[in-house]
Amino acid sequence: MVHLLKLAFATLIYYLLYRYNFFSFSTLKNIASDPWFLVLGSLAIFLTVPLGSLRWRQLLAAQGMEMGFLRVFGLFYLGFFANTLLPGAIGGDVVRAAAVCQERQGSRIPALSTILMDRVCGLYAIIFVGALSVMLLPKEAFEHPLLITLRFFLLALFAAATLSLAATFIFSPRLVEYGKTRQMDKKSYIVAKLFGLMVAISLFRLALSRLALGIVFSIVIQLLTVLTVFLACWIGSDSYLDYWACAFATSMAMFASIIPLTPGGMGIGEAAFTQLCVLLASSQISQGFTDAFIAFRMLGLLVAMPGLLFYFVMNGKANDQPTIVPADKNRDGATRSH
Repeated sequence: MVHLLKLAFATLIYYLLYRYNFFSFSTLKNIASDPWFLVLGSLAIFLTVPLGSLRWRQLLAAQGMEMGFLRVFGLFYLGFFANTLLPGAIGGDVVRAAAVCQERQGSRIPALSTILMDRVCGLYAIIFVGALSVMLLPKEAFEHPLLITLRFFLLALFAAATLSLAATFIFSPRLVEYGKTRQMDKKSYIVAKLFGLMVAISLFRLALSRLALGIVFSIVIQLLTVLTVFLACWIGSDSYLDYWACAFATSMAMFASIIPLTPGGMGIGEAAFTQLCVLLASSQISQGFTDAFIAFRMLGLLVAMPGLLFYFVMNGKANDQPTIVPADKNRDGATRSH
């Protein structure tokens, strides 16, 4: 029932955007049929899959789980497919978690911690690119009161996110030691699991180079995502919007899409993106921006479709199980990497 209500709300938003001439099917058709958008946009979106796979593989290795690239790629591509098609923004995370936990021997918490940290890296990249766009755009671009507020919000969010990540890895060993002295692993089921998750997260501190590489991959993924949306805007809108203005609007639209009012932020992301683009472009032209974001979603769906087929094909060929690296060896390897 909840999913139906969310879908109905998303449909209402799309109807209102169409009713007030924020997008038209003819413009959407022109964008979706443009060969440059289809080729370059598809390539940019597809490249996010191997880059995301490399990011997740680094995080798995930090937890002592060595998996072949094709296996990680297949699971990540399957998750990408699920994220695109299943209601909500965490469908792919659930699919990946279920698959890797099925193969994991012993405690599943370290495997689940890689999914959590993978999501953290992705969110941090959105914040980073948004804050970078704020610093690269001229101050005159933020004349509207709403843009001024969002400008300071992104910069403050970037500072808070960076400090939070640093504090997590600085203080996590002390929290783990405190938890051991209080025997948190022998408390109730929920407390014990949360403590296990804290222990797993603290292990990333021993492999900071892998974590840093994962964040770099995430930033590149976000830049490629912005490039796809920028191409759609360039084709579909008569109002000029440069890359970094598009990066700012895309970052904020992705944050708006996190609000769990519609499946995957459908409609909400388009509305937020359109409003910000109109303000940033300082133009009375409002058409083309909604079409661009919808075209971006449609292209993502097209690229995601082979993910299910690839997974089942490779599942029959790549049967490499995760190799659990002993904790001492993992720590030594992580220490040598610095």
